[in-house]
Amino acid sequence: MLAPFANASRISWQTGTATMALFAKKTFRKSDPRATWLVVGVAGLLLGGGIGSVWVGDYGGDYPLSNPWWWLEWAGSVIPVLWIALEAFVYYVKVRQRRWLGEGDALLCNRIGLWCLVGICWVVVECVAAAQYIIYEITTQWLASLSLTLALLELSGVGLVWLVFYPPAVYRRWINRAVIHHARAA
Repeated sequence: MLAPFANASRISWQTGTATMALFAKKTFRKSDPRATWLVVGVAGLLLGGGIGSVWVGDYGGDYPLSNPWWWLEWAGSVIPVLWIALEAFVYYVKVRQRRWLGEGDALLCNRIGLWCLVGICWVVVECVAAAQYIIYEITTQWLASLSLTLALLELSGVGLVWLVFYPPAVYRRWINRAVIHHARAA
């Protein structure tokens, strides 16, 4: 009875995850054909893992120890957020070096650094979620502490995305004031 809802939920989640991979490609590697193949690979992992899980009867994707397909889907969900974190880190280092030379925009540098933190939050989310599912399969219980950790990490990531796209005026002033203070100290 619940299988159609579990499958619909999974399809929605997989679509969002594949979209994150597409976002990473469009943002960081727009014209790189390898990035296109990485997006296709992520979609393949998600689709293959989902179909394989349904094939073995794990409609909700709840059993990583007894369902090897679970790990394909998990890899497909980790790769996009890891990609975002790594690409943002590389760009952050470059932009920060330019900031030290007096070039570039402080808010842009901050936004790229925040993207790196978003990616890190979501990589940790995927790892904690994997631990939660493993514990659930062994004990048939969800740990409240891990559920709280997941909620806090997810909310942190969402809050950071909000700061990236919609930084409030007070936050923008704080970033710019920190740059002016740093310039005076140097």
